[in-house]
Amino acid sequence: MNTLTHTSTASSSPGNRARSGLVLIVASATFAAVVTVAALRFTASPKAPAVRSPSAATAASPASDEDDRQRHLAAHQQAVLEHGREPINRSWARAVGDSIKAALSSIADQGQFSILSVDCRSHTCVGAVRWPTASAAYQKWNVLLTPAYPGCGVEVMLDKPVDPTQPLETQVLFLCARS
Repeated sequence: MNTLTHTSTASSSPGNRARSGLVLIVASATFAAVVTVAALRFTASPKAPAVRSPSAATAASPASDEDDRQRHLAAHQQAVLEHGREPINRSWARAVGDSIKAALSSIADQGQFSILSVDCRSHTCVGAVRWPTASAAYQKWNVLLTPAYPGCGVEVMLDKPVDPTQPLETQVLFLCARS
């Protein structure tokens, strides 16, 4: 499928939010995988890894795959909207934003993306990134999962590109422990 959703959660504390209804969940502190399914969800936990394989996903029809893709996209967009309504804790936002920018900067060349912005509030941040082509985005998106973000999980959603040779931008959601 052309849509990838990835969420890595730094811990299972109540400050971290989980999304539901995703196709594949893989848990590990050091494992990242690229799997061609309707969506990929990765949850890193300092405790024990757990893998749930999608029983119904393998037999899903193209219509249900498209429905899943639309649900994942809507959930990600809703989370980004909620971030925009979140109150700003200036000292937390500045400190965490600087850490996230530094982490993204350290992998930008490897991931072949540019950082457009990072906006932090009181427990979430949204980073806007751009790849030179949609093809590069689909090949390199998982690089966003490699750095350690300061007490934050990361969710990445790539929508279907209209043209794989055109630039692709996405908003990376960072779900952090409450400040």
